[in-house]
Amino acid sequence: MTAAETLQPNAPQRELTGFLRRLPSRLRDRRFWMTQAMVLAIATAHGLIEAHGRSALLVGFHHVSVVLYTIPVVYAGLNFGWEGGILTGVLATLLTVPNLVLWHRADFAWAGELVETVMIMVVGSALGLRVEQERTLRRRVQDYAGRLVQAQEAERTRIARDLHDDSVQSLVLVCRGLDRLLNNSACPAAAEGPLHDLRHQVQDVADGLRRFSTDLRPAILDDLGLAAGLQWLASDLEQRTGIRALFEVRGRVRRLDRDKELAVFRIAQEALRNVEKHSHATRVRGCLSFRRGSISASIDDDGAGFAASGGGVAEHSEHLGLIGMQERARLAGGRVTIRSVAGSGTRVQLDLPNS
Repeated sequence: MTAAETLQPNAPQRELTGFLRRLPSRLRDRRFWMTQAMVLAIATAHGLIEAHGRSALLVGFHHVSVVLYTIPVVYAGLNFGWEGGILTGVLATLLTVPNLVLWHRADFAWAGELVETVMIMVVGSALGLRVEQERTLRRRVQDYAGRLVQAQEAERTRIARDLHDDSVQSLVLVCRGLDRLLNNSACPAAAEGPLHDLRHQVQDVADGLRRFSTDLRPAILDDLGLAAGLQWLASDLEQRTGIRALFEVRGRVRRLDRDKELAVFRIAQEALRNVEKHSHATRVRGCLSFRRGSISASIDDDGAGFAASGGGVAEHSEHLGLIGMQERARLAGGRVTIRSVAGSGTRVQLDLPNS
């Protein structure tokens, strides 16, 4: 074993280190202490029942209070991981011991209650461990998805730069060469018409590549910010399609984290692309609202709409663009809500914390 491998902590050490690191945040959570208060209340009820255990009314509830420990222990396991399950289970066990000492010294009934309490602690801890594993796996998947999005954006930027600096510039040189031919007095008159057509075709290709390059990575987003970028999207849609588009900005405009600005821009871009391709709309209205601690963006159209399922979440393969918007929002820490009714248009709403 190398020295580097010796310094690497093993799995139990990593778990203990993670537990100690998360413990302060657990202890600051009000829900954690409410759970412990529930354990204390159950322990108090248990003591009262034991104290009056000879009563005919309470004799049937002898073990109920112990079983009730399941509620706070399982809740702690679900919400605070295996650490919460263990801490809550240990508290329940410690609070049960005085009852066993006071009321079950003469027989072995204490063993049954102690076993019940320990089993509840084990179940809560095991459940919490499983929940923690699921959360860890989910975080890893989210991190991987985030890296994929970053790689995709980096590739978009590279392709956009190559198109602008290489392909578009080459077509510009071709257009200039054709202009020189057309302005040359030696150019045959019979060739002027075909050369004009060729020149227009090359110019159209160059313009198309410019639009494609801008669509891949709009410089306005980096230079002027999110508000200007979204207004440019609306203006570009109106110029290209004739759909009347308006994008208003509310609140005090501010710059956001680069990844969040890009996420909002891509979601709005996909929403407007859907309006153009599928909605048959004549008007679209967008709004970007800056609030304290959060931002929201919405896009409404008066198009044909569609039948959305799952509370507005489209789950069919033909709506992969909508699913992509929701995934981008989730990776940025926000949420996209899609509301659409066939024949009544569509609304795409993004809510994103600015923290």
